[in-house]
Amino acid sequence: MAAHVPKESFPRFVWYVIEFGIILGIGLGISSKAVEYFQQLGMTEAMTNWIFWGIIGAPMVIYYIIIRSHIFKKPILKQ
Repeated sequence: MAAHVPKESFPRFVWYVIEFGIILGIGLGISSKAVEYFQQLGMTEAMTNWIFWGIIGAPMVIYYIIIRSHIFKKPILKQ
């Protein structure tokens, strides 16, 4: 009996969308907590907006450029 492989039941782009949503959620969680800290330091709203979006971009850059391209070199769902 063959094991169920998720690749066979979902199109590949659905996995990419799920992965993107998880990374975006992590970035949103980190940046929302960090912006509160920067507001306590007395930074203006315009400055914290830049910090917010910069911190959201950081986990995406780290994941997609460093982790995914170097650590996950071979496909995960390949048999």
